[in-house]
Amino acid sequence: MEDKLCIDHGKRLGRMEETQQKQEVELAKIAGNINHIKSRIDNGMSSTITKIYDKLVDLAPVVADNQDIVGRVKAFTFWIVTIGIGGGLVSFAFHLLKNVGA
Repeated sequence: MEDKLCIDHGKRLGRMEETQQKQEVELAKIAGNINHIKSRIDNGMSSTITKIYDKLVDLAPVVADNQDIVGRVKAFTFWIVTIGIGGGLVSFAFHLLKNVGA
């Protein structure tokens, strides 16, 4: 009886070892696929970042050339707004004094 039980346990152990080996092989395949996918994503991201960097390097001189014009437009806009607000306040004060004196 015990011999038969030992033989059964031996067969089960053999099947379990085969199953474990198959699972380890599948795990190795999956790990290989994951590493391959990861490297592809890394390569794609680095090439995309490189392309974006190249475009920004191309745009930098254009932005630098137009920075003076943008500064002048901002200064002009500031003075127009300042004169408009100042003129409005002076006009308001003039009409206020005119109506108070009447």
